[in-house]
Amino acid sequence: MKKSDFLDDLRLEIGLAYDYACDQEDFIVRIMNVIYAAGQRNNSLRVYQCSGTSRRLIYSIGREREKTRKAEFGDGFLFGDRENIISHVQRGQETVLHIPIFDKEKPAYLITFCLHSSEYTISRQDMIFAQEIVHFIESRQSMFH
Repeated sequence: MKKSDFLDDLRLEIGLAYDYACDQEDFIVRIMNVIYAAGQRNNSLRVYQCSGTSRRLIYSIGREREKTRKAEFGDGFLFGDRENIISHVQRGQETVLHIPIFDKEKPAYLITFCLHSSEYTISRQDMIFAQEIVHFIESRQSMFH
């Protein structure tokens, strides 16, 4: 399957998350479950709720050892939860995407998506897809307030 077809299938599945979500957190968790299920299961996803300068882990799915690790690769120097930019870092075969979600110009959530020992290469298409997810979540936030 071509990457563009794969991402189009994900877009359709993610679109359904909003239809079935009961609140904002459930909406984001449903999106994460779609992404995780579509992956090779050799990844992990975390969702942090941001408040001021602190973050609280609210959801984690993926490799068990990653759930207990204190910091994601790239944490500490990217400050992805404070800047409204999607970033990714790579070391060897490990790649981490930091995806901030803002609400009224303030950081609300930080999603980290880690690919472990993956053959999948992050491309411009993936970064555009991540930005689409951010826009989708941010545009639906007011529906849950």
